[in-house]
Amino acid sequence: MQDNDLYDLDATPAGHRSGFVAVIGRPNVGKSTLMNRFVGQKVAIVSPKPQTTRSRILGILTHEDYQVIFVDTPGLHHPRHKLGQTMVATATHAIPDADVVLFLVDVSVPPTEQDRAIAKLIQEQTHHSYAKGSAAAHSHIKGSAATHSHIKGSTATHSHIKGSAATHSHIKGSTATHSHIKGSTATASVILVLNKMDLLPPDKVQAHTEAYWKAAPSHQEWMMTVATEGKNLDELLELIVAALPEGPCYYPGDQVTDQTEREIGAELIREQVLRHMRQEIPHAVAVVVEEFKERENGVVYVEANVFVEKDSQKGIIIGKQGQMLRQIGSAARREIERMAGGQVYLDLWVKVRKKWRWDERELRRMGYG
Repeated sequence: MQDNDLYDLDATPAGHRSGFVAVIGRPNVGKSTLMNRFVGQKVAIVSPKPQTTRSRILGILTHEDYQVIFVDTPGLHHPRHKLGQTMVATATHAIPDADVVLFLVDVSVPPTEQDRAIAKLIQEQTHHSYAKGSAAAHSHIKGSAATHSHIKGSTATHSHIKGSAATHSHIKGSTATHSHIKGSTATASVILVLNKMDLLPPDKVQAHTEAYWKAAPSHQEWMMTVATEGKNLDELLELIVAALPEGPCYYPGDQVTDQTEREIGAELIREQVLRHMRQEIPHAVAVVVEEFKERENGVVYVEANVFVEKDSQKGIIIGKQGQMLRQIGSAARREIERMAGGQVYLDLWVKVRKKWRWDERELRRMGYG
């Protein structure tokens, strides 16, 4: 396949593989970071705060031999409001729609009851069918990964965002749409991914690894591998691609996400709120970009509203003499400029929407649900 053929959805060579890979796990196990590393750029925001990801986000990795569509999902947790319920539903619905499920865990701590519940949920949602694989040495899959050593290539080839998500709306959205693409009888392979191994003392590696392997239902057969600080990604990618069905590209080769510029801009602003704020305030924040437009002078004008639930939260985000809002705005503007590839003028407003996390209408307006 020539490089130009990556942009042609009809130019599919024999043996080409493609499919959807759901990244599932509890909050703060590294799901968004893993997807960003595979895609080669930031398509999902990251922060130390739990429940950073609120919506389903696609990261698209295209190679001449395959197209992997990663589905980043909110961390599975016990919801306390309507927003939380929507987030959990989003993650849960991604499992049966997937060709491959990556069950990502934080191996630096022993399995939690939440991890066990997620393992059970994956078992139920993947029709009780699992890909076979060895857990030899409890560090990486031996044998099967080597078989697919020809599946190589840079994960950062397509570092720009191009194409409208609307043009591909037929393969995003409802479960029924994706089920039609996959086939109603399709089942997903499951790969248990042990993340954050670098934070685990050497004397606890075997115990924690075995504990996670045993936490899965006893009759299932899952593959297991390690992904630590960007290491072992080639092996993990080989496992993923080998488990995908043969099929054409779903997206043009130069498209790395299904998000619009407005959606990405809103997330980049919210990321900086998360990084600058502490405690509960970040969870009460939503961002809506009202305008994202390049003006005649070449500067991209972005107008965005930062919504909070209380007047006191508004005051904290604005800060003394507007200092905190300026810090958030400056950091967000730099991130948007990296994405847009040019100068950006960011106009930020902070507004109060009381109890918006409990209001279905407000959630829809803000892009959730």
